[in-house]
Amino acid sequence: VLPDYLKALLSVVPQSKASEQQLQQLAKLAALQHRAKDTVFLPTIGEVQEYVPSQLYIRQPPQPWLNMVTQHMQQVSPLSPHQARAQFLGLVSAFPMFGSSFFYIQSSSNISILA
Repeated sequence: VLPDYLKALLSVVPQSKASEQQLQQLAKLAALQHRAKDTVFLPTIGEVQEYVPSQLYIRQPPQPWLNMVTQHMQQVSPLSPHQARAQFLGLVSAFPMFGSSFFYIQSSSNISILA
């Protein structure tokens, strides 16, 4: 699940601009990933970048991401790593594309499909 999430295959976020609610959900998911690693320290900008799908991370500068994830860390810090993983899966399982299988097209004889 995590590799598909980090490739933004599960998210349905418009190409234009993500809403504040969507950004906050991504920040909470990042905080849950950090808590699942059982670390007591706040995440760094580099760690936050690893937790957010890159296609979505580039939509705003790194510092606002760090600030949002840090805010969510206060909520998730009482959780055990196992609880953080379970909550992450619970949130991601509500995504419209959750449970889908993805296949990359390597070649196609149809000229309307770019492979």
